[in-house]
Amino acid sequence: MYDRIIKINFKLMEQIKKPNNFISYINTDCSPSHLFNNLSMSNRSLMYIHNSESQPRIIAIDKRLLNETNSDEKISQYVDKLNNNEINEMLVLKCVLLLDTYYIAVGLYGGFKIWSFDGNRLLFNIPCKIKVTDKPYAFTVISEYKYNLKIKQFDSIICGDNYGQIFLVTGSGLNWRGRNIHTNDGGLCPTAITSGLNTPNYIFVGFETGEVSILKLKSDGASSEVVCMIPSPANLPCLGMGIIETTTDDNFYLINSYLNGEVRIYKIAQLSLQSNSSPSESFSLISKLGTHLRMINCMLTYKNYFITAGDDCFINIWRLNKDENISLHSSHELKDKLPVGIALNIKEDGIELISSTYDNTHLALIQIDNLN
Repeated sequence: MYDRIIKINFKLMEQIKKPNNFISYINTDCSPSHLFNNLSMSNRSLMYIHNSESQPRIIAIDKRLLNETNSDEKISQYVDKLNNNEINEMLVLKCVLLLDTYYIAVGLYGGFKIWSFDGNRLLFNIPCKIKVTDKPYAFTVISEYKYNLKIKQFDSIICGDNYGQIFLVTGSGLNWRGRNIHTNDGGLCPTAITSGLNTPNYIFVGFETGEVSILKLKSDGASSEVVCMIPSPANLPCLGMGIIETTTDDNFYLINSYLNGEVRIYKIAQLSLQSNSSPSESFSLISKLGTHLRMINCMLTYKNYFITAGDDCFINIWRLNKDENISLHSSHELKDKLPVGIALNIKEDGIELISSTYDNTHLALIQIDNLN
């Protein structure tokens, strides 16, 4: 195992920005809650959680607003407040794409829910099924998952609660089923979860202690086993996770972000996970980066890039090169605005990076080069 430490001079980040990269802002009239990864996107809408009123809401913003003139008269046409009958505070939101259909999946205090994409129909609910003791019951993580290995799309959801339970949810329309496939022995709260299209059977779960469990779903789909455990760096919570897949099926890269502004990149060897080799042979730490001065609020991966947004008001775009070196593609400062969510809008003429910002009503729009 080896690692490389890359130190970034944050004072020079502004000079790294390319001339054709610029930031604009759109007013949405609604401020996102200060939650990690608080922005999710479908082919038609942007969504984030808004807990600042008496009734928690999901704010849905039609993507056509991004192309309109920022006029106060037009905002109401494109901004909707969904699920206004919800009384429980929302913690995590994900627009999940299952078999070409979008759904809204939400983790709340008291349970997990799936709504139709317009927010009008509750399709599935996992209520509180355990005796709550020292902490309120809540669902904290959600991700898409490929349950049927023969298809090339996501067809199910994985989610977890703060008592260490991981659930697999399958179904469509009004026919859904959820089952508990794993329970952490220590009852640790999961803080990040992910899976990839080309990582069959594997689920990656990061916990509040910073440990990451690699779970393998058993053939019956009713349970899973821990095939590998990645240790915690200094007991720091793992707040974000993503996967960069290679052109071969031999290995892929797991990107983890932590409370102290650090990102760690692990190479995962699929063959080692499938064999009887020792757990230490299944992963190797190839790099650790000081990407932000403070906590990383959100992270996403795209092709061989990963994008981080931190409490220091910077959004940074990083490239994982073929030689496993990491380079900084560009850096963008949202002055006096705290990014709490990021999403990529792939357009015909380029790529637009969108960020939700806490304690104000603006979405930040960043035009960037095509990420090839």
